[in-house]
Amino acid sequence: MIFHSDRGSEYTSRKFGRVCGELGVFQSMGRVGSCFDNAVREAFNSVLKVEYVHR
Repeated sequence: MIFHSDRGSEYTSRKFGRVCGELGVFQSMGRVGSCFDNAVREAFNSVLKVEYVHR
């Protein structure tokens, strides 16, 4: 599983990284100052939300 996040301190902490490693989760973070790294993921989440949450 891949967990994509921003560069917030909660996601860059050693403790969070250790837990992800123990669970077999790979961390993915966008580059600093680039809003396009996350654009595809955000679009996909939007479709899921529209189709399954706001039916």
